[in-house]
Amino acid sequence: MSVFYHYNEQHIFIHGQTYPLRGQIKALGGRFLGDRKIWMIPNSAGSLSKIDDLCKKAGGGSWSLLKKDHAEPSHDRGQEQSPLNSSVEPEKSDIQDGDKRAFSVRELMEKAGQLIENGFPGAVWVTGEIQNLQIKTSGGFLDLAENDPESSGQGTYTVRCTLWKTQMKMIESQPGFKEALKDFLQDGLKVRCLCKVNFYQGRGSVSLNILNIDPEYTKGSLALAREKLLKELRLKGLDQANKQRTLSVLPLRIGLISADGSRAYSDFVHQLESGGFKGNVLFIPCPMQGDKTPEMVMSALKQLEKEKCDLIVLTRGGGSAADLRWFDDPALAYALCAIAIPVLSAIGHHDDFCVVEEISYLKQKTPTAAADFILERMASVREFLNHSGKQIQLLAERRLFHFYQL
Repeated sequence: MSVFYHYNEQHIFIHGQTYPLRGQIKALGGRFLGDRKIWMIPNSAGSLSKIDDLCKKAGGGSWSLLKKDHAEPSHDRGQEQSPLNSSVEPEKSDIQDGDKRAFSVRELMEKAGQLIENGFPGAVWVTGEIQNLQIKTSGGFLDLAENDPESSGQGTYTVRCTLWKTQMKMIESQPGFKEALKDFLQDGLKVRCLCKVNFYQGRGSVSLNILNIDPEYTKGSLALAREKLLKELRLKGLDQANKQRTLSVLPLRIGLISADGSRAYSDFVHQLESGGFKGNVLFIPCPMQGDKTPEMVMSALKQLEKEKCDLIVLTRGGGSAADLRWFDDPALAYALCAIAIPVLSAIGHHDDFCVVEEISYLKQKTPTAAADFILERMASVREFLNHSGKQIQLLAERRLFHFYQL
């Protein structure tokens, strides 16, 4: 027999000298598995009948018929090797005490590969946390990880993933993918990916080829964590703590936390200078993105509190939901609740949202708007003083006039 087949509930597998029949197999929905040197098509009553007829005309047939003609398939390189049984159960001869037959490593890996291939014939959605991300010219390389609930939080399951450059471009070009893909490729983010499961027989390892990413899953997981923290703060009555701090009538000593050399820093300072601000700005540079952000911002808050600032401005000038997640950090939120100085936050803009903004004394959309708030407060004080001065002058003139009339 030169062409033969076997099947399970989901697929039909065609082996042997299939090259002359490739067009007919493709027409039936066949896909060639290069690493296995076999064809695979979806199983149905119609396709099974057609494949059986096709193989018989080519001088072959069902693999079960071939097994009857041969007591044991040959494993010589020059001969056709037997396909792997789709059943997980080993043959009786594999486990009998009197039969010392054993799988070779190659046979074991082939069998494992066949089982994985049968179990995941198409792409599947996989969720996990991104770890060890590397972006190179050819694409992205990362681990998807999940904590092992039975190991007291110390162990994780991980699988290596690849996202090729061409696939990255296809994902970003989708109509529903409004954000930049880089916003969802960050260490620590939970993602939901459509993946093709691969098994490398030479290494005995499973890997995933990422075909698509669901941005709504990541946004949803970030939103759930954010709402959980806000609910916790509300129950403890801490969400209003900073809002109840007393803001100086004339805030002349301003603490500023932003990234060094950032557009947010320059916009805020330039706006104050343009408005004729005569006070002092104490600037402490901090990274506004990355796992060091919460720790550095907390340190800056404490330092500016010691400096007895009238107001602290925390600004970064916007970003995606993934970029702003550092300001949903529980430790940072509790630190802001404890500080005795009002904090004005200008972290997001438009529809952006984070916990720090929600619990700060006041939030503004942009660094420029934060500066305008200070300038307007100064202008209000100036206007009040001018008005009061005029009222005092008028009152004095009336008193003098009345005095001279006596």
